[in-house]
Amino acid sequence: MSVPTAAGGVSVGAVPVVTDSEQEEVFAEGLQGLMQCFPQQAIFGHGTPQVFLTDNDLKERQPLQKLFLHARLLLCQFHMLKAVWAWLCDVSAGDRQEVYMAFKDVLLASNEMEMYEK
Repeated sequence: MSVPTAAGGVSVGAVPVVTDSEQEEVFAEGLQGLMQCFPQQAIFGHGTPQVFLTDNDLKERQPLQKLFLHARLLLCQFHMLKAVWAWLCDVSAGDRQEVYMAFKDVLLASNEMEMYEK
């Protein structure tokens, strides 16, 4: 887990892999243990993180959503594009690359106006 600072992202904690288990419950317990290490008013006074940027691993995303009910879970750009490409491969054959590149342009827009233009 890292937090933004003026110097960039700073690591504030990690859920160590103490087992080769891929079970959701193992990750959830690790998260709960990690959060107990922080004071009540940690994370800019919120007590819990407000946004998580993850890959598309449901074993991570589901425990995060359960433990941090009000947090927003976002996919990183790489995994968002990967998910769009997989979806396009399932539903579209003709304009797949054109639609993918258009979505990528929208995703990489630098502001809301540019996003709407794309």
